[in-house]
Amino acid sequence: MFTEALKRLFRPRGVIVSAPNGSGDGVPQLARNLLAGGYKGRIVLWGEGPTPPPPFERHSSSIEAGSDLDLALVVGDPQSLCSSLVAMGRAGVKAVVAYGPPPAGEAWREPVRAAALAAGVRLVGPGSWGVVNTAIGLIATQEPISLRPGGLALVTQSGAVCGYCLAEGARRALGVGLVLDLGEQADLTHDEVIDYLAPHYQAKSLLLHLDRVERPGSLLSAALAAARLKPVVALKTGEYASSRPSDAFAEPSPGEAWEAALSRAGVLCVDGLDKLLSIGELAARRQSCRGPRLLVVAASAGAGRLALDANRRHGLAFAPLRPSTRLALAGLGCLEASEQGLVLLGPAVDEAVFQAVAAAFRLLAEPFAGVPVDVALVVALLAAASMTLGNLAAFRQDDPLRLLAYSAISQVGYLLMVVAVAGRTDVAVPALAVYLLGYAVTNVGAFAAAAALPGAR
Repeated sequence: MFTEALKRLFRPRGVIVSAPNGSGDGVPQLARNLLAGGYKGRIVLWGEGPTPPPPFERHSSSIEAGSDLDLALVVGDPQSLCSSLVAMGRAGVKAVVAYGPPPAGEAWREPVRAAALAAGVRLVGPGSWGVVNTAIGLIATQEPISLRPGGLALVTQSGAVCGYCLAEGARRALGVGLVLDLGEQADLTHDEVIDYLAPHYQAKSLLLHLDRVERPGSLLSAALAAARLKPVVALKTGEYASSRPSDAFAEPSPGEAWEAALSRAGVLCVDGLDKLLSIGELAARRQSCRGPRLLVVAASAGAGRLALDANRRHGLAFAPLRPSTRLALAGLGCLEASEQGLVLLGPAVDEAVFQAVAAAFRLLAEPFAGVPVDVALVVALLAAASMTLGNLAAFRQDDPLRLLAYSAISQVGYLLMVVAVAGRTDVAVPALAVYLLGYAVTNVGAFAAAAALPGAR
């Protein structure tokens, strides 16, 4: 039930909107935002009211509504939330987002949680700002918002925080994929949402706003598992002491303890919303390090070995250097250490040298290291096919220009053969330069002769 409810929360086939009727045609703003976002599923207005314009529908019973409605958006009196949950459960809804503020005090929490469990639905809120999935146009928020689809997944616990992040994300044109504001967490909590989003293909990086944590142990376990799959960035609020940072003997505040625990779980902690968005956006654009593609560049052997050990503990593989890469690095004054994957800079260390080493490794080292096939063999086979087919096709031509065209196909094969052996010998690149020089001179001469005597055969 847990996975299915979260799936239907973020990707519903149809949505029920139970909210006060809007002015004019009676369509609530929530429903208008769904339509404006591009949502293609059914949008059913719940309860009595005027007949809405298409594509909206209006129903007041589960029999009329049908069975393909997975998400309910409820706005109304918090005292009637339990009865609303029962009605949504009878309609076959899997998840409910409650937007209204909760009743005063804490006595309401257990009855609401019990009502959600009895109805067979998962409740988000009350006090939620909404849920967003830009991939399907699901903009279930009380305020209209326009977002660019992307890889950011945002989970918050405050309507103000969620609203600011989305408004700022729209202003910066950040790529946002999934958004959920948990509100008061009467039922659905952070750890359950993190467990669902960790393997989700839309979430390239996970941004968390943590205020009131219902189950600390479960949250840390979920964060630890998620951080092994993708970047997780968190902002913890509300639990910091007033002691000065310079007081080394002061007892750590709960907020500082949370930061230490989250950092140990692999979560990057930040102290502001702008940092949360900026770092999350940067992490969402990362490229996965698959295969032996890692190189450590250091100014000393000791520092380099520390970096090697740290990366080995995370199971990362280091790239073997090709002869051409070694030659390029040697020209920059670098020395290859005895340990694979470590390059030591010479005495003249400056920013330009670092940049040149990175560029040389990026271009020359192992661009196809993660591919499970012999790329050089594939290129050699293509070269042989190009040489053979180009020459055979040229035999049958009686037009000089067509003969030269098919000859060019065979010449590409000769060039590709040099590319195939480029990583196995240091003379491949000079040989390619000599060949291109000769080919350019003869080709210009051949086309000049064909152009001077267009009627010759």
